Amino acid sequence: MLNNTEAVAIIRAKIQATGGPTAFSSKHDIAEPYVRNVLAGRTEPGRRTAKAAGLVKQDGAWRWM
Repeated sequence: MLNNTEAVAIIRAKIQATGGPTAFSSKHDIAEPYVRNVLAGRTEPGRRTAKAAGLVKQDGAWRWM
């Protein structure tokens, strides 16, 4: 199980590996401003963002799919 900080770090790495927020949002059909808010810590990652990074939230904790 992962905490929120660890999950965001994994998502951040996946975004950078994809080529940045613009490429990630285009590839996964997620709004770029939302992706940037997740990176800035203003918004908790949603289901689609987490799934794109290979994560899922279950019982309040993050885990790998």
